[in-house]
Amino acid sequence: MPSAKLSKSNPREPRLETPRTRKIRLMAGAMILLLWIPALALGVEVYERARVEMGNRLFPMMLNYRMSHQFGMKFVDPATAETPRPAPATVPLTAPASPPERSTAPPDQAHLDRAVLAAAQREMHMRVRDDGHIIEAWGEPAIETHLRHRLALALRDPATVIPMPQFMAPTERVEFEYSFFFSTINRFYSVTVSPEREAGERVIFARERTHEMPYEELSFGDPSPGGLWLAPFYAYRPNYRGEEDIESNNNFGFWDHDVVVPKPHGVFRIVCVGGSTTHEGPSMDATYPKRVQAHLRARFGDHIEVINAGVIGNTSFNIRTRIDHYLKMEPDLLLYYGGVNDVCHQFFTLWLELRDDKSPWLERSYALRRIYNRSLLPPDDDIRSFLRRTIVRNLAAARVHAQLAGADLVVSTFLFPDPERLRWRDRLFLDANMTASWGGQGLINYDTWCAIMTLLNDELTVWSQSDGGPTLLPVADHFTGGAESFADTCHVTEYGMVKKSRVFADLLGDYLAQRPEFQ
Repeated sequence: MPSAKLSKSNPREPRLETPRTRKIRLMAGAMILLLWIPALALGVEVYERARVEMGNRLFPMMLNYRMSHQFGMKFVDPATAETPRPAPATVPLTAPASPPERSTAPPDQAHLDRAVLAAAQREMHMRVRDDGHIIEAWGEPAIETHLRHRLALALRDPATVIPMPQFMAPTERVEFEYSFFFSTINRFYSVTVSPEREAGERVIFARERTHEMPYEELSFGDPSPGGLWLAPFYAYRPNYRGEEDIESNNNFGFWDHDVVVPKPHGVFRIVCVGGSTTHEGPSMDATYPKRVQAHLRARFGDHIEVINAGVIGNTSFNIRTRIDHYLKMEPDLLLYYGGVNDVCHQFFTLWLELRDDKSPWLERSYALRRIYNRSLLPPDDDIRSFLRRTIVRNLAAARVHAQLAGADLVVSTFLFPDPERLRWRDRLFLDANMTASWGGQGLINYDTWCAIMTLLNDELTVWSQSDGGPTLLPVADHFTGGAESFADTCHVTEYGMVKKSRVFADLLGDYLAQRPEFQ
């Protein structure tokens, strides 16, 4: 009987696998896999580094292409967009025999917390333990944010960070003048520090004087004499006429036609406040406020007047500080659209300075930085709280001033390119844009910025739904778009401007239709 042993001479015959060979084969496969994992990780890292570097190198060329005209207004052929209605002739504005009556009654304070009331009064209150831990703080947001940040840095690394001797060293009650640079300008305060020795804490009271100071004291650096700016990124020079149309300001220092005061009888005046996303446009009459004016006049009549009071680089801090200046134009309504300058040019720096200890090794890897980018910033709940005590409180305090002047403040959610509608080259550009122009410092990418702006829109919505909250225009819910609508992270193309203006006009028109003046 032939043996069952397999022949070694015939290679086609199957070999029986022994436990030893099976173990060797598994070990060899595991070793190959272990070798491939680092190779794959290295490949991903090299790809991400190359992608980021390519985006940064190509960014100037891509930016020039997208913004061949101011803010990219010629990026998309206007013929493909909805044709806006031509602006009707300007309503003859002649001063009435007597100025319009203004309300002197304070707004209903039942819905205002102490933080908003103190901010409206330009005051800040803080209780802090002698060891630097804050017990409570409320009121004017700029100095509160400044002190919170400085104390947090001192607590984190007291060996290298000066622990604010003006505030923490005194053993008796002291009064002094204090200033610091924040949100595009120098800010000034009269401060009182009252130590309470038995409690081991101190009470800090600050009263803001920024609005009383001359513009030359506010400016960081020296603006050119007689130039466009009174204080860079804070206030334009009234009646300035530059070489280009975009550098021509009216009698109040805004890029619009002159404003007649006292306000003519029967005119309903809307003043749009914000940053470059309010200011932007290819010409003075093609900005979103002037296009909204054309739409509203077609719907309600020529007594509607919409004024563009946008200032490039403007923030909610500056709007609150300058609120009396806006109210001198005697608006019936202030319309706020903004937030990007607060978040990118102010908050990113503060948040990144306090990022946790795990970030250094995370930042060394471009791939891990992209995957875990959101973890470089504080958790959502912390950011929501931060946004409430800064942007929302600034706007709430400005609204108090507006109501005292017989006006109201309407707020809008903010627009940005929909990540789901972007191609790879759009994302390449926007990530580089965050680094080059929007405070990302090479760390914060576009997706993280979208997440933060979504939190801001949510907080504005929550505020509007609270008791006594403002009217909210949910513009972001009615506007979607990618590269065809946006020239960068927030400025729109001509196609986007037409859509943006139409959405604003429709939502604002529906709100106006409910007001008694339009019944």
